Amino acid sequence: MAFFGNSAEPKLRQVEKLLKAGRKKEARKILRDILRADIRNLTAWELLWQAAYNLDEETICLERILRLNPEHSAAKLRLANIKSGNVVDTQDAGQSPKTNPLVFESSTPPLPRNSSIPPSPRRKKRQPLLPWILLGLSIPLICVAAFGLTLLRGGYFPVVFSSGLTATAIAQNNANCQALIQRAMQASGTYCDQIGSNKVCYGNNFLQADLLPDATQTFAKRGDVIDVKQLQRLSASPINPDNDEWGIAVFKIMANLPRSLPGQTVTMVVFGNTTLDNPDGSLESFYFSSAVGQIVCEKVPNDGLMINVPEGEGVSFSVNGSELILTGDASLKAVKNGKMEVSLYNGAGRIVSGGQEQYFGAGEKVSVQLGGADGNQ
Repeated sequence: MAFFGNSAEPKLRQVEKLLKAGRKKEARKILRDILRADIRNLTAWELLWQAAYNLDEETICLERILRLNPEHSAAKLRLANIKSGNVVDTQDAGQSPKTNPLVFESSTPPLPRNSSIPPSPRRKKRQPLLPWILLGLSIPLICVAAFGLTLLRGGYFPVVFSSGLTATAIAQNNANCQALIQRAMQASGTYCDQIGSNKVCYGNNFLQADLLPDATQTFAKRGDVIDVKQLQRLSASPINPDNDEWGIAVFKIMANLPRSLPGQTVTMVVFGNTTLDNPDGSLESFYFSSAVGQIVCEKVPNDGLMINVPEGEGVSFSVNGSELILTGDASLKAVKNGKMEVSLYNGAGRIVSGGQEQYFGAGEKVSVQLGGADGNQ
């Protein structure tokens, strides 16, 4: 066992006792708090390895341990065995792993003796998620643009629209919008893919941010990163192909449902004509709306929030006064004194608003009415 020797020592010793007593859920909760305060606490990651529910969680812990101590022999051996398929994933409902990996750093966890059990599949290397999230935002745009061009070629839009633009001009606007959005998403992925937890990154121009008066960090250009707790308000610019503007901000926040692995993060992207208020500084409770302004791109969905939740994780927010729980990817839109809509792409969700509870699954969309003094309640 590694020596504690830090301010978290009492909590770490408590975790050891809980694990010996089989109280894994309580141990994980304490470890989550420890790692939030110090993500580089090697002993906490070693104990979390012991508290892992399955091989995926073990792998995450082992990779973290080896990042902090590349010579950790037990972690190296265990990770090699997992990747070679020489261990069986119990996929428990709260059971401990079959081995006790935290005896000494030089110890080697035994391999399972039952050779009749098929080995678990090799775990695939995790790929950066942000570029895929941002790419997903452009799919509706591409579909709308393609459909619109088909109608234009067919002669269905021969007259001048209410905006004062001809069909040809609108088609050109849509093409310009599509090109701008693709450039903006690519830039945001480049600048913001590797930011840490509880951070927000300036992804693409233009963003206007109100920070705390005592904030020491700057947030004025692409690639700037600040702590979420320093941010009071954020407004992203609507799409404007003439000025090459479409605001994107990328947030990394901690997954906070009970079964979430400590240290795992959820990605939230704010894009387009959207304003977000962060009154308590934690982003666990926030308000947002997508303002209704001049339509530059005909029927192009380009304002709101996109939330990506890693598989097996979950997050709980208070959004515009509603309690929202997600265990999958979703997009959110909100119009003041109108509706807030939540569209879920995978996993499951639950929203509680005004005493009414709604559960929804992949491919479903739910909405709640907004109102109140500021139109966002």
